[in-house]
Amino acid sequence: MKLSISLPDALAREVKSLATQNDRTLSWYFQQAWLIARESLFTTDKDLDKQHKKAMKRLKKLRGSLKKTEQNSITLAKNAFKNVD
Repeated sequence: MKLSISLPDALAREVKSLATQNDRTLSWYFQQAWLIARESLFTTDKDLDKQHKKAMKRLKKLRGSLKKTEQNSITLAKNAFKNVD
């Protein structure tokens, strides 16, 4: 499989120079970069998913504590923020 990517000139020159100095291919460097970054990228996605689920739980709790006023604005009931981390 072939993939074309666009890089800023300075970054492309730096990686090409590094590859030449160390007798490696550009492909090898990008594969190594992916392997190094992959774990942190997936960890971040999992963390974001956890944060999203936690926020949705909080929202559901708050919805039960929200009440509409006659003027179409929303106010929080007194217990809206009880037991919220």
